[in-house]
Amino acid sequence: MSRDFEAKSGRIGSVQELTQVFSAGEKSREAFRIGAEYEKLAYWVRDGRPVQYEGGIGALLNALTGFGWKPTGGEPVVALERDGASVSLEPGGQFELSGAPQPSIHDVARELARHVAELVQVGKSLGIGFSTWGFRPFQRTDEMPWMPKDRYRIMREHLGPRGRGGLEMMLLSATVQANLDFSSESDMARKMRASMGVSPIVAAMFANSPFEFGAWGGQRSRRYAMWRNVDRDRTGILPFVFADDFGYRDYVEWALDVPMFFLRRDGRYLEVSDLTFRQYMEKGWNGEHANLTDFENHISALFPEVRLKRFVEVRCGDSVPPPLALAMVALWKGLLYDEQALRDVCALTAGFSMPEREAMQIAAARDGLAGRASTFDLGELASEVLRLGKEGLQRLDVRDAKGRDESHFLAPLEPLVASRTTRADQAIAAYGSGPWDQETRIRILGDGAYDLAPDDYLAFYR
Repeated sequence: MSRDFEAKSGRIGSVQELTQVFSAGEKSREAFRIGAEYEKLAYWVRDGRPVQYEGGIGALLNALTGFGWKPTGGEPVVALERDGASVSLEPGGQFELSGAPQPSIHDVARELARHVAELVQVGKSLGIGFSTWGFRPFQRTDEMPWMPKDRYRIMREHLGPRGRGGLEMMLLSATVQANLDFSSESDMARKMRASMGVSPIVAAMFANSPFEFGAWGGQRSRRYAMWRNVDRDRTGILPFVFADDFGYRDYVEWALDVPMFFLRRDGRYLEVSDLTFRQYMEKGWNGEHANLTDFENHISALFPEVRLKRFVEVRCGDSVPPPLALAMVALWKGLLYDEQALRDVCALTAGFSMPEREAMQIAAARDGLAGRASTFDLGELASEVLRLGKEGLQRLDVRDAKGRDESHFLAPLEPLVASRTTRADQAIAAYGSGPWDQETRIRILGDGAYDLAPDDYLAFYR
């Protein structure tokens, strides 16, 4: 979830001041944490239709308050908070857990297990299921409900005319993200470079959205392919990240020239049309002047392959069932928090040109782990990325009460990479290319969803 803040800081006097937004996130290695964000697609179990806010998502949020979640942000309720974590809604009702910063993947797993147990219990009482696909298999954007939040209305008006992917991203897609800390500007640069470089490979490993509009559309990850049709001013792989001297200022300079969506004042969203942040800084807007909080809200509406905030946010993967979601977050920790793995993964993709990186994106979306070209083989690269991540976690050696290090969370991913098979390939083999009858459509929605009893989830992750 992108949290929007009220303007509290003073007027910005220089571009250099904006780098404070990022440098304020620097932490000692001992203070490093990892956060996970996990989106699910809500549907009515009776007929597979998406769940609207009134009588559906709103009731779901209200029921979760029985577990200690507190509403935040006024009426109507669109977000809850508890113990540093939040539950929120994406525009099409995607239900997201934004976890609290945790010291280990073991703690991330416990947090996710508790969330899933609560969600299963409440969902069953309301007749709501939660699908783990990365893209809605059946609906089109004009068939989707919109959640009642002004931010999304403004984004809809801005992104709608800039490629069909904008509305699809907002309404139909779901992802798993990991948020990781950095200790310095140079450490940030290495982690941005490493994660940006391997993001197409990781996207291929977790491809889980083969179906669109009621049939197989030819992509293993329809969600990942979708991003190539979203406003290109604010998306994609950022080439300047791979420069040896990349730093905070470079990301700021890029963000300054991206058009803004809104300002937030007194609890209201003020729509700002076709004005870049640089222009806003220089000239102001309707008597308002730029401050650091405005800039933080602005960068929350940028969607590059890897996003820089006060942490590094890796966001290339499809939503997947819980065991694979934990594998994804664990993989990123092993790659970015272990020094040797970080050096090795940077070296792994250092020689690729931007055209090759974009070709990897296309191949990952279309072919998953079978994607290849004359200069790369995604299956081979995925094997190496998995090895580096596993060895990194083993060296970090953070153990649970049973004596297991965090590399055991990679177990569900290992057979997929070894066989060059994705969840998408399994789904295509199981269901064919469509169209499907109603019974099969319901079965597809439930494939990989939360079909264990709540207590089983807690036992599985304990």
